[in-house]
Amino acid sequence: MKNSGISIDQLKGEFRRQAELQLSASSSRKDSSKDAQPEHDSHKTLAKRPQAQGISEELYIVVLCYRTGIRWDIDNVSIKPFLDGIVERGLLEDDSTKQIKGIVKLPRRCKTKAEERTDIEFWSADYFEPYIDAARRLRRERIA
Repeated sequence: MKNSGISIDQLKGEFRRQAELQLSASSSRKDSSKDAQPEHDSHKTLAKRPQAQGISEELYIVVLCYRTGIRWDIDNVSIKPFLDGIVERGLLEDDSTKQIKGIVKLPRRCKTKAEERTDIEFWSADYFEPYIDAARRLRRERIA
């Protein structure tokens, strides 16, 4: 199956605004790979930086875990404090299954400790659900 990808122009309004905000924030950061020190206190980021409008539709959360190690436990990556914070700030209405239909964690390799990070993406359930269903059908066909 070919991955066709999606461009920022194909996103719905609120997701496009969120992506543009994230891209503009990441392009203005200085290169901290020399000293591997964080540029800001991530606990204060939501309070200081402008946020996209609240997301009210059902969604999937994709967690991209960039690590240098060959072996590490992906289940140790917790996003609960992050989800609680974004609900408190009003970006999400709810962090229950009423709004979040699933969480997908994907391990990714990076070369240096300074590049290690966890990226969290929000995907519309209307967009993502058909891919989940197609993967389930393919799995059932292979088992049968």
